[in-house]
Amino acid sequence: MAFHKALAPLLILTMAATTSAQQARPSLSRQEAAIRDQADHLDPHAPITLLRRHAPTLYGNFINNDDDGIALYDIDHHADIKLPYAQIRKMKDGYGGYNSVQQTHTNHTRATVIIAITAAALIALITAAATTK
Repeated sequence: MAFHKALAPLLILTMAATTSAQQARPSLSRQEAAIRDQADHLDPHAPITLLRRHAPTLYGNFINNDDDGIALYDIDHHADIKLPYAQIRKMKDGYGGYNSVQQTHTNHTRATVIIAITAAALIALITAAATTK
């Protein structure tokens, strides 16, 4: 009889421990875990760029992160946004310049690559025209 009285609290403690262990953290893919780890080291209000899966890029200031995702203040839409890690393809520190025509922020790397390709094409065209004369 004493054995049964001691067994009941032991079973309750075991069930409580396994339930809390299962709810500790949701399983994330390797890429999602890397984004979460990167966000863990960010300071509040740090400028970030979020490249999303199948959606436009977001530029904003980091608010916080938890096991579910990242919260940021979108500087183009002036709103707080919460994104799950599964929707984020890549996170970059800082954000690009400002495009006054579209009134949004842009990625400097993309603009630099386009300018370099255009310049190389023009140089090749001018060189080809000069050698034919």
